[in-house]
Amino acid sequence: MRWLRTACVLFCAGLLLGSSGCRRFSRLRHKPVHRAVRGPRLMAPLPMSMRVDKIETPHFEPAAVFVPLGTRWARPVVIAIHGQNESPEMACNAWSSITNRDYFVLCPEIGVTRSENGAKASCNSVECLADELREALVALRQHFGRYVAPKEVMLAGRASGAARAVPIALQNPAVFSAVWLVDGGLREWSSAVSVAYATRGGKFVGLACEGSSCESEAQRVKTSAGMAGLLTAFVNSGSGGSIWAAETVKAVRLSWQREKPAGWPWAVPGRSEHSTRPDG
Repeated sequence: MRWLRTACVLFCAGLLLGSSGCRRFSRLRHKPVHRAVRGPRLMAPLPMSMRVDKIETPHFEPAAVFVPLGTRWARPVVIAIHGQNESPEMACNAWSSITNRDYFVLCPEIGVTRSENGAKASCNSVECLADELREALVALRQHFGRYVAPKEVMLAGRASGAARAVPIALQNPAVFSAVWLVDGGLREWSSAVSVAYATRGGKFVGLACEGSSCESEAQRVKTSAGMAGLLTAFVNSGSGGSIWAAETVKAVRLSWQREKPAGWPWAVPGRSEHSTRPDG
């Protein structure tokens, strides 16, 4: 009987040790694993065959577009709203230069709807402009697919186009997370707008004057945006109000390079922020 008691003791001890060992290994197996977040994927260069100068939309005039040919990364979109005495093509040329020809730049015609039978009509409300921008952005994504960064968009406007950009940016700050207002839009941007924009996902407000007439208002907006927690930038090119003078383009470009939100999609992994376009 002694051998039976000894066997029972050893058996029970084995169970206890085995249970403890199982628990110990179980803890190791279920220890959280912190995997690195995958960044944007390197792709084949965007080919010349995909280049277009206009993007067709169902209910509006075609939008002018600049395409970052050769890019190997998904790139963000700038939607540029032109002002009076300015064409969509002028806006696209300016913003493609400001962004070092590295983003998609989408420049809608603005204010003209088109019915199924081809008839045109004026449409200048905020809701109509929002619909036009939405259709143009959807069409751009459909044409270029994975080369278009999926989320954040910069909304830019000059003069009356800047004034139109403010209520559009407020409709969805998480999408229009960066805004540039050039020589306009300052009266429309109040302290309450800064708070609402920041609270709902906005990140950056850039302001540019082409002369001294808007500087005090721009400083007011910059202060309120900064107090709301937004990244801000301000430049005065001193160009005297000329439409997209070289001084304005250069000043805004340098300011955007210094002050833009960090990380993708605004910057490409491994790229120097002061380089032109060394896609690797």
